[in-house]
Amino acid sequence: MNAPFAFLRRELRAIHTEVDAVCLQLRSLLAEHHVHEQDRFAVELLAREALSNAVRHGGQGDPDRRVTFLCRLGHRSAILRVADNGPGFDWRAGLDRPPDDLASHGRGLQLYKLYASRTFFSPNGNRVLLIRTFPEPDMSDPTQATGGHPALLHPGDLTAGTVEQVRAQLKALLQTGTLELTIDLAGVQMVDSMGIGLLIQAHNSLQKVGGGLTVKNASSELMDLFRSMRLDKRFTLQA
Repeated sequence: MNAPFAFLRRELRAIHTEVDAVCLQLRSLLAEHHVHEQDRFAVELLAREALSNAVRHGGQGDPDRRVTFLCRLGHRSAILRVADNGPGFDWRAGLDRPPDDLASHGRGLQLYKLYASRTFFSPNGNRVLLIRTFPEPDMSDPTQATGGHPALLHPGDLTAGTVEQVRAQLKALLQTGTLELTIDLAGVQMVDSMGIGLLIQAHNSLQKVGGGLTVKNASSELMDLFRSMRLDKRFTLQA
């Protein structure tokens, strides 16, 4: 980065499509300033979680409500601030209560723990500050059938703004009698807590009818996320 800091400020309506738009702008900013791939993933995931929570809980279904977003990007850290005018929530209890492994929601705070270096909430929980610090740079460079037959799905990014469309596709496959489903994440850059919930829901539905779910071709960042969330104990992960 040439300048000490870069900023992205946005005020958005409380709808998920605007969350997607802001996160795409953030993705471009991170790439433009050559943030490491793993940190780009982490920062966007944190932003998506905070914004999606603000839309769902602060917006309370009213698209005319507003959510504010600020990212301050520096050489060694990204600082994210998200605020809404909703009633907030009891974040103190949530931080100490891990979600049930089979639950399809309630993983946002767990993602904060995994991917934010530090997390701060306002007393009533309607504002959050997330800090992701970057490590010292080094010279290394990491990086359809129907019936009882297997089915293959290429869903794209699984985020709050896309899960309902993918959910409808999954429902259609299950209604045709699909038992073995493979979700191919080749090229997918982001799966947020809503996407994780959808994968768990698909696994639960298939398991009830004696089938199974396989997720393949996930990026290394997504594989780390899935293992951190213990999803490898629920369904099959293939490189």
